[in-house]
Amino acid sequence: MASGLGSPIASNASGTGLVAELCEPAPRAATEAELPAPLIVTVHPKTVRARAGVHVTIVGSNLAGATAVRFGRLPALSFKVVSRSSIVAVAPDGTGAVHVTVTTRAGTSARMTSDIFNYLVRPKLYRVAPPSGPPSGRTVVLVGADMGGAVEVLFGSQAAVSFTIRSGTRVVAVAPPGEGTVVVAVRTRGGSSIALASDQFTYSTTA
Repeated sequence: MASGLGSPIASNASGTGLVAELCEPAPRAATEAELPAPLIVTVHPKTVRARAGVHVTIVGSNLAGATAVRFGRLPALSFKVVSRSSIVAVAPDGTGAVHVTVTTRAGTSARMTSDIFNYLVRPKLYRVAPPSGPPSGRTVVLVGADMGGAVEVLFGSQAAVSFTIRSGTRVVAVAPPGEGTVVVAVRTRGGSSIALASDQFTYSTTA
């Protein structure tokens, strides 16, 4: 060559040379390990009554290319990636507080307080003790489950004179004056307890 550098070597016995240099694949811009992991900033709504089919918006970063969305251990019924920062998922049925996670090629989002999703469970009332009292009313103990968030106790259509939450399984209530047999119900944000025969309270002159 006129520059004095000599002729370019297209190839040689070792497989190197100009052709090999030109045809070598370009290095990947980033390996999977180098991709930014998904991050969840918030979920909306954060609290719903326990049931399947609720649409939940997941807001965060690096959510594009999501391959899975989970509510605790359960996969979302379906999900749609709206943008790199937003996913709309259909929540499965569940109970209690669970972490929502998003999985992409870079991995699964770390569990944080910002991704907690709460299922509000309907309370259950198993027993009223004692099951009867005078027409003027009396103090009774309600035994059940998921009653820790009680906001109202009803004796038939009448509200209890007062009630105190002892635990998620115990509520002490003062029955209002009444007559006959009524169904006692406990209401929380998750709904009202299902009426059962064991939930009844009888006003009796002999009690």
